[in-house]
Amino acid sequence: INEKNSELIMRLITMPSGNYGVAFTSAGYATSGYNVDVDGTNLSRQINLQGNIAQGITSRSKMTTKNNLFYYPLDRYKGEINMQAVDGLSKASIPGVVLVQETGIHGWNLAFSERPENGERVANKNLYPQGVITIDWSLARSGIVYFSVFIMSILMLIALSSVFFLTKSVSSGNRPPSMNLLLWISTVLFAILQVRMNFPGSPPIGILLDYVIVFPVLSVLLLLGILNIISWLRRPDWDLENEPKTA
Repeated sequence: INEKNSELIMRLITMPSGNYGVAFTSAGYATSGYNVDVDGTNLSRQINLQGNIAQGITSRSKMTTKNNLFYYPLDRYKGEINMQAVDGLSKASIPGVVLVQETGIHGWNLAFSERPENGERVANKNLYPQGVITIDWSLARSGIVYFSVFIMSILMLIALSSVFFLTKSVSSGNRPPSMNLLLWISTVLFAILQVRMNFPGSPPIGILLDYVIVFPVLSVLLLLGILNIISWLRRPDWDLENEPKTA
């Protein structure tokens, strides 16, 4: 998955049978020449010559921009792949079936579906007598990504709450301001930035979650830090540890 270019990269392998060859486990041997056209992001042609091992095609399918990366981690993508097999000499369409083998993609759920209305059901498979096959695919973040982003967002809010209540305690005079508190607030501020950079999939700055949680949390933390600095400079008990002891 190339998120930057919004592309889903797949490997398509043809396995000939019947008059066109013999199918193996992950490839095939062509006894008669045939071509396969694949239309994803750009049109690709796979030429299989007689007597050669059937070749594969790396297809790049463009993701739709609807509900795109801005809505991370709720972004979802979909697309389609159109394929057609033709005879190498007569250019006549070759009937075919589709076998989809899904491999695990960390952080993603990928699903494929055929369009059975374009084919005929034969032996529990969809046979496309015209040789034109369309595969629809859909892509969404996995549950572990939702959970991770949720936990990280909660941690940001907890950090903000702790700084807020400590600042409130200082401003109300219940405890004096200290340099340790200022250092702790600055540490929390930079820790929030580090948490944001560790979001699964490394989404770019500017997603919806940044405007809803990250930017407000950072802004409020910065404001609370400034208030603590002002309190530390103004209060007469800022240097309690060095005050002279009275008898």
